[in-house]
Amino acid sequence: RNDINGELVDKARDLAPLPRSATRTPAERVALMRREHLRLNALGLTSVRDPGVSMEVLGDYAAWHRAGDRTMRV
Repeated sequence: RNDINGELVDKARDLAPLPRSATRTPAERVALMRREHLRLNALGLTSVRDPGVSMEVLGDYAAWHRAGDRTMRV
């Protein structure tokens, strides 16, 4: 077959209807991440990987880092 290129694409999400995510402001997204990170800190975690985030969320992480009150390395 000529269309084989070695790239694997997961299409399982296309099979199930998923609810749309709520639209949140940057401040709301950072507040949610703060709560999440505090829970993870309570479990002893000090760094996490967050692969596959959107450019929007990546910007939120950068702004939060510049603010200087992040409690985890991401």
